Amino acid sequence: MDFFQSQDVARRNTSLLVVYFVLAVATIVAAVYFLLLLLFQQANQLESLDVAPSLWMPELFLGVMVGTLSIILIGSLFKISQLSGGGHVVAESLGGRLLNGESQNLRERMLLNVVEEIAIASGTAVPPVFLLDEENGINAFAAGFSPDTAVIGVTKGCLDRLTRDQLQGVIAHEFSHILNGDMRLNIRLMGLVHGILVIALIGQIILRSMGRSSTRSSSSRKGKDNGGGAFIILAIGLMVIGYIGVFFGKLIKSAVSRQREFLADASAVQFTRNPQGIASALMTIGGYSRGSKIASPQAETASHMYFSNGLRSSLFTLMSTHPPLDERIRRIDPSFKGKFATSQILTDEESLGADAYRAQLAPASSMNLVGDYTLSPLPEIKKEERFAFAAKSSIEQVGQPQARHLEFASSLLTALPDFLRSAVHHPIGAQSTLYALLLSDDFATRQSQLSGLTARTTDATVQLTERLAAITVRLPTEYRIPLVELTLPALHQISETQCQTFRDVLTYLARADGQISLFEMGLLRIVIKALFGDKDRTTRRLRSIRKSVAQQESSILLSALARVGHADDATVQRAFSVGMKLLPFRPAPALVAAEECPLTRIWKSLDLLTQTPPKFKKLILEAAAETIGADSEITIDEAEMLRIVAHALECPMPPLIVGRVGG
Repeated sequence: MDFFQSQDVARRNTSLLVVYFVLAVATIVAAVYFLLLLLFQQANQLESLDVAPSLWMPELFLGVMVGTLSIILIGSLFKISQLSGGGHVVAESLGGRLLNGESQNLRERMLLNVVEEIAIASGTAVPPVFLLDEENGINAFAAGFSPDTAVIGVTKGCLDRLTRDQLQGVIAHEFSHILNGDMRLNIRLMGLVHGILVIALIGQIILRSMGRSSTRSSSSRKGKDNGGGAFIILAIGLMVIGYIGVFFGKLIKSAVSRQREFLADASAVQFTRNPQGIASALMTIGGYSRGSKIASPQAETASHMYFSNGLRSSLFTLMSTHPPLDERIRRIDPSFKGKFATSQILTDEESLGADAYRAQLAPASSMNLVGDYTLSPLPEIKKEERFAFAAKSSIEQVGQPQARHLEFASSLLTALPDFLRSAVHHPIGAQSTLYALLLSDDFATRQSQLSGLTARTTDATVQLTERLAAITVRLPTEYRIPLVELTLPALHQISETQCQTFRDVLTYLARADGQISLFEMGLLRIVIKALFGDKDRTTRRLRSIRKSVAQQESSILLSALARVGHADDATVQRAFSVGMKLLPFRPAPALVAAEECPLTRIWKSLDLLTQTPPKFKKLILEAAAETIGADSEITIDEAEMLRIVAHALECPMPPLIVGRVGG
C-alpha cells in the first residue's frame, strides 16, 4: 500500500468512524428516551393520574433527541477545541515533559537523535519529543493534526529497557502513523468519544449533588423522598447509559486502529530494514511485568494512539485497540515460538551500544554566543552537477522512506559541524540558523539584510547569524531543507510574541532583494506551518475545492515551475505541456503568463491544492516532477524544489538520493 492509498484508507476510516458514532448516538438517544419514559410513567402512578401507558410520546422523544444531541455535540466540540493546540496537548495531558535538544542525559540525546534521523529520512518536520517520566511501562505515541504539527511521546520505560535498535523500530512505527494520516483521525476520535461519554459524566454529577443534599436535616426530607428517588434513578440510569457510550467508544477505537497497527509495524520494518528492532521491542514488552501499561488517569482517552496496549488486557478481542503481541511479532518474524524476552533496566552502554556510548561520553556542547568554533571539512558539491531523474520513482518514495534514506540522514547529522548542531537545538541558535540560510550571496543585498536584522533583533543575534552563515554557505544544497527541519523543536520553545516577531524578520530577509525564491518560500512555509499550524490564515483548511478551482491552481503551479530551470519560451511551453498531460483536464488549460504566476502566487495555489483528494495530489506531484524534469535532467536545486512542493501538499518526500552525472 503506497502513501496515497494509505491516505485514502484513512479517509474511509473517517467515514467508518462517523457510522459508528451515529449508531452510538442513536442508541444513547433511545436509551435516554426510555429512561425518562419510565420516570414519567412512574410519576403519573404516584400522582394517581389516570393516564394510559404508552411507549411512544413524540414530544418527549423530540425533547430527548434535541437535548442529547446538544450535550454530545457540545462535549465533542469542547474536547476538539482543547485538542486544537496540537499533539503537545495530548502529550502534556499524559504527563509528558518536552525534551531540550541540549540535554546532557545520554539516553535523551539518543532518543532525540533517533527522532531527527527518522524525520529527515522520511521528509517530515522534526517533531518535538516528550518524555513521560512517571511511566515505567514500555510505550510511545504520535499525536497531532498533520506531519507539521506532530509530536512524539515516549515513556521512561522505553529509555530504561530498550536498546537503540529497538527504540528506532518503535519510533519508525510511530512515524508510520504520522505519514499514513492516522494522527488526524485519532485526534477526531478523541473528540467524538468524549462527547459520547459526557452523558455518563452528567449522571455522576447528579449523583454527587444528591449525595451532598443528603447531609441536610432529615426533617426537611421527610415526605419528599419521591422526587429524590427519581433523581437517583435518573442519575444511575444516565451513568449506565454512559457506559453504552464507553462500549461504543472502545468499539470505534478498536475498529479504526487495529489494522493500522499491522501496517505501521510493516512500514517500520521496511524503513529500518531491521525486523529484529521492532520485533525484539515487542518481545521485551511481553517479558516485562508492567508491559506497556500507562498509569496516567488520562490513559483511556488516548488508548488508540499507543505503540502497544496501554490499558489492562480486554476480555474481548473485539474491544482491544491493539492486536495481540504474539500475532504482531509473528507477522514480523514467522519463526517466533511465543517466548518473550526477559526485560531488565539497561546500562547506558547496553542501551546506546558500546561505540556510540564511548562517542557520547563527552558532554553535549551548549550554545555559546561568543565561544570559538572550528569548521570541519565538508563535501564540496558543484552547482553544475545534475541528477539522473525519474519522476515516477520520486513520487513512489512519498511516504515510503527506505533504509538508504535513513543512512543518508545519519551521515548528514554526522557531517554537520558541532557548532551548527548545537545551534539548531537552541531557540536563539535555531532562529539565527534560519536567518543565515536567507542571507543573500550578493554583497550589497547581504549588507542591507544585516542592517535590517540589526534594527529588528540584537547585535548578538546578528553576530551569531554571520558566524553560522560562514558554515551554512559551505553545506551541500540537499542539506538545506533538513537543516530547516532540525530547527523546529527549538523554535517551539519561544513564546507566541517572539514567534510573531521571528516570522516578521524571516519574511523581511526573504523579500529583501525584491523577490522570493522557491527555497525561501519553502522555508517560510515549513516554519510558519510548524509554529502556527491551522491557526495561520495561509494554512487554514477548507472543506473542499471545485474542479474548476483545482484546474486553475494546477495551471498556475505548473506554469511557474516550467519557468524554473527552463530558459526559452519553447522549452517552457514544452515543460508545461508535458506536466499538464498527466492531469484530468480536457481541454488542457493554456500556459499562464509569467506576470500572473510569480513564485509568491504558488503559495496560494498550494494551499488550495492541499484540499484535494490524495489521488489528485499524486497526479499533481507527478505533473510537477515531469514539468521540472522535462529536459530529462534535474539540478540539485530543482530536486529540492520538488520536495518543497511535496511538503506543501502534505506529501512527505524523502531526500532524493540518486546518482549524479557530470554537468
